[in-house]
Amino acid sequence: LSSAANSTPELYDGISATLAQAMDAALATGNAKVMNNVAEGCARLAVQLRDSTRVRAILSAMAMPTLQRARSALDAMVSSSGMDNSGVAASQMEAASQVLSSCLGVLREIIRFCDEPPKGSGDVHILSDVLTAAWPLLNDISSRQCCRA
Repeated sequence: LSSAANSTPELYDGISATLAQAMDAALATGNAKVMNNVAEGCARLAVQLRDSTRVRAILSAMAMPTLQRARSALDAMVSSSGMDNSGVAASQMEAASQVLSSCLGVLREIIRFCDEPPKGSGDVHILSDVLTAAWPLLNDISSRQCCRA
């Protein structure tokens, strides 16, 4: 991206919307490989942008659909774990755990390409908003018995 175009607010808005749509489309496939590949490509593009504040917002927009799906999957797992040991409950638990696992894989891909430290001493890391949003979910996952099996 050229430096002139790289600083245009409209460009950032368009990129943010496009990457969020790409992530939504990838998540809708339910295919972990597709989801991870799209997350990797989106993250690689996002970190090439110069405005770290905008990059933080773009990464958050990319991650939010994944975090929402992961939360829904965790809620389904908790709900299924309270059911009797029927085949239906086991099937629901398995499906939800696969979705949760896939979503965590997507988050891993987003984080993996964003390890560069902030450029200035006062800058906030580009992943700060994503990790702040992910922390309650990760904490809940770590504390749920159904996620330890």
